[in-house]
Amino acid sequence: MGLIDWVKNLVAKFWAGLERFVADEAKYLAEQKAKAAVKEKVEEKVTEKVEEKVEDVKEAVSGVVEKAKEKVSKAKDANKAIRKRARTSYGRYIADDPTTPKNEAYEDK
Repeated sequence: MGLIDWVKNLVAKFWAGLERFVADEAKYLAEQKAKAAVKEKVEEKVTEKVEEKVEDVKEAVSGVVEKAKEKVSKAKDANKAIRKRARTSYGRYIADDPTTPKNEAYEDK
């Protein structure tokens, strides 16, 4: 009888340890699953927010680009209105002839 009782106790201890191990593994797996779900939700929210911010930045940049284009256009128009000094084929300035009504020293663009 002593050997049978000893084997019964050994099997009972093994079974209890096995149950604890399975319970701990189930708990660990449930925690990992919950963490993965939370991580996925956080990644979705972050992705949404980043996409919103990217769109905001794109709108802001396009507004700034349009304003810059307008200023460049105005500057080009202003440059076109400015008169330029007249030059000879050698690159020397042409002097104004005071006997004529037109100012030959400058050429209009």
